[in-house]
Amino acid sequence: MGVNNQGSVLVDNCDFDDSYVHIENNNFAPSILATISDCDFANSNNYTAIRVEGCNTYNIDNNTIDNYMYGIEVWNSGHGKGDYFVKNNSITNIDGPALTFYSSSGIIENNQISNNDLGVKLLNNSSVQLIGNSNANYESQTQVIKDNIGEEVYMSSYSVPQIFHYNVIKDNDNLGGSNDALVYHNLPPSGQPIIDVEYNCWGGSSFNPLVDLYPVGAYDSDPTWCPGLSKGVAESAEILYMDSQTQFEDEEFIASKTTLETIITDYPNTTFAQAAVKDLFIVELFATNDYSSLRQYFNDNPSIQTNDVLKSLAEFFSNRCDIKLENWQTAIDFYEARISGEPDTEEEIFAIIDLGLLYYIMENSSNKASYGVGSMPEHKPKSKEEYIAKRDYLISLLPLKSKEAESLNPITSDEVLSQNSPNPVNGNTQIGYNLEQEANIQLNVYDYTGKLLITIDEGKQDRGAHHINLNTIDLENGIYLYTIKIDGQVADSKKMVVLK
Repeated sequence: MGVNNQGSVLVDNCDFDDSYVHIENNNFAPSILATISDCDFANSNNYTAIRVEGCNTYNIDNNTIDNYMYGIEVWNSGHGKGDYFVKNNSITNIDGPALTFYSSSGIIENNQISNNDLGVKLLNNSSVQLIGNSNANYESQTQVIKDNIGEEVYMSSYSVPQIFHYNVIKDNDNLGGSNDALVYHNLPPSGQPIIDVEYNCWGGSSFNPLVDLYPVGAYDSDPTWCPGLSKGVAESAEILYMDSQTQFEDEEFIASKTTLETIITDYPNTTFAQAAVKDLFIVELFATNDYSSLRQYFNDNPSIQTNDVLKSLAEFFSNRCDIKLENWQTAIDFYEARISGEPDTEEEIFAIIDLGLLYYIMENSSNKASYGVGSMPEHKPKSKEEYIAKRDYLISLLPLKSKEAESLNPITSDEVLSQNSPNPVNGNTQIGYNLEQEANIQLNVYDYTGKLLITIDEGKQDRGAHHINLNTIDLENGIYLYTIKIDGQVADSKKMVVLK
């Protein structure tokens, strides 16, 4: 079921077999509530099971998701008054990330996330709490993130959870380091505070924070906690932050705003100060709705301007204020400056995605005639479908490791099939494959309904490296799957994005 809705949506007690729920709030109206609860999703590695986009309040609760392309995605959501949480869900056997947050706020609580390609992916200044049940006596009573192929938790530079406690996080075949860490923080900027991951259960005596948490030295993981043990004591900044949350829930918006500003002043070197910068943007709508003054606060506050991490965050949210004020050209210039910076960085990827969304917002605004296209028109999507396809591809590149983006396509010695290059593709692309012995080769291309679109018979090929030239001119924009058959047996497959 696909839903493109401008009112609140409730989906509960449903069975989805080879189908999905996508809820999109086109106008980003603050009163929209999206609720998906008590549903079973099964048997579709072609779709995202649950996608919530532009919904300021949402509840994703008590669902079972198994065997999908992506599990739960929360995009640009959680910026309103009310609940925004993902809790009590079971997510297994997902081809990509089980749970993705992008520029969103929310509470991720008491989920069971296992045997996926990647566990939890937190991106682009998301503000989340990653919490389990401190009173749990058994693993099944708290949040469990385990045995995923890649990272159990991946966090982009400014998306560290402000509260990260009482989870069971483990991996039976964990390799550690930058290749397969339990927790991976991408490219932490200079001055980033130590990440508090105290009071989590890391799966036994083999846990080594110098190997299993990446990068080395970025975390405080002691004391640990496991089900059946007593909970820890909150520190002053955390207590103050929770006070601001209570004030917001009680609709004491001015008090909540004041408390957040106090955290920034008194505890600037904490993740709670980072969370306070993000939350000020949310609270402003309900406190004084004065984004011009909030922008000035972000640009002038001494505690922010003397802290590199807070300053970078404030620049991002100052630009969000410009978007609220419909200062379109200023916002376009901001994103284009980030795109034209150092290539192949996380920041550039997010800026390309956000610039595409900005054009979409402008097209649907009341004064859309008041803007032009910036100096990078190639990042203005022709359709929402094209935007989503490009966005999904760019997100799939993360985490970028050691300039990995410069060599995404070469085939490695232990691979059969390489990623096509270029990707996304418009026209011709090249696919490499590697044979350990002489064999008959066939390449097949499918759309995500499973329909066979292209077959290339290579015939008998010698041992070693080979390439196939594929012409995609007749394919529509979208994501495709290509597979290689060796002597009649499927040996490997990859995803390909077509953008024209």
